[in-house]
Amino acid sequence: MNEYAILIRMLTRTGNPIGAGIPDLLDALGLPEEAGRHVLFQKMGALQHQLRPIGLEVRHNPLDHVFYLDTAAKTEDSLEETPLPDRLAATLLVIITLA
Repeated sequence: MNEYAILIRMLTRTGNPIGAGIPDLLDALGLPEEAGRHVLFQKMGALQHQLRPIGLEVRHNPLDHVFYLDTAAKTEDSLEETPLPDRLAATLLVIITLA
């Protein structure tokens, strides 16, 4: 396994809490406690950059002090924004209503 595969596996770990803390990530990658934090955060930044195109991002849970993977979808979607153009949405509504 390469380092990114190990990070993905640790960040998607189930349980309570979901994800992994810094000591767990350092142990999994075999990095020392003090000097390894810089390398760990560089790798997590690179992983974040690679995951952004597929809609995932690395997040931090400050209550449990863990990092985890989450979707990058906006939670503040308004009802006015739809993925369909207005004419297509109206046509689809009419077809569904008539069916």
